[in-house]
Amino acid sequence: MVTTECSPIEAYEQMVQALRNLIAAGAVVDTVPTAFLADLDQIITETEVAVKAGVLPFAVANRPPKEHTQGLARWLWNRGFGSKQLAGYDSDHRTRLIVGAGLVDAPGLWGAAVSLISKVEAKVSANPGLPAAARHNLDERDQWLTSSDRQSQAADPFKNNTRADANRGAKAKVLARWLWDRSIDADTLLGFTPKYRREIARAAGVNPPSTLDTWEMALRMISKMEARALANPADSVTTRHHLDEHLQWIIDPHVEVAA
Repeated sequence: MVTTECSPIEAYEQMVQALRNLIAAGAVVDTVPTAFLADLDQIITETEVAVKAGVLPFAVANRPPKEHTQGLARWLWNRGFGSKQLAGYDSDHRTRLIVGAGLVDAPGLWGAAVSLISKVEAKVSANPGLPAAARHNLDERDQWLTSSDRQSQAADPFKNNTRADANRGAKAKVLARWLWDRSIDADTLLGFTPKYRREIARAAGVNPPSTLDTWEMALRMISKMEARALANPADSVTTRHHLDEHLQWIIDPHVEVAA
């Protein structure tokens, strides 16, 4: 139990260590869902990074209210938007859609909503009969599209080939390692503007991907790494080598924060 004599930072240090010990000992693995453990491990990592910087973790992980995330995701889903399309929008159009949904833009809201839609897409793909698959406002879709959406051309049948797939996989592996080392999760990455994702790719030493396919491949690799870390916390492969750079990259400088 944390006493009142502890400073807030010391209290968080004790909390994080206690949770780490529980996970490492496997004391909760059999009774807690794996997805929850992955989320918990992410929170712990963010806390550790924040504590090292001398600040409280919730100043870093400024998560939007759950009802706002769910409300925006449902609004976008009902109007036929998909996660790939949404992740490619610039900040101006994102704000337009958020306001259209009756919400106020806030840090992390867009990325969390897009990530939630991505999860719904996966569930619907596996089970098309789910009630969540229904889209109730498709008649409103056109009024919310960008000019680029309307002018998009049919996919080039020669776009994908074996060499391109191999190059995409190699690039995704580099990006996944870079993101993992700095503890940048899917919600955060999908919330970044395309411009900032291009800057991250260059920082990772690869040419910026032209589509979201490579980024999504990288996120799938990160998901596998999370599962591996949970199964064996002592696995050296899952060590994050650049956590000291987390705060440097976690904020997209191209997103205006509402006052």
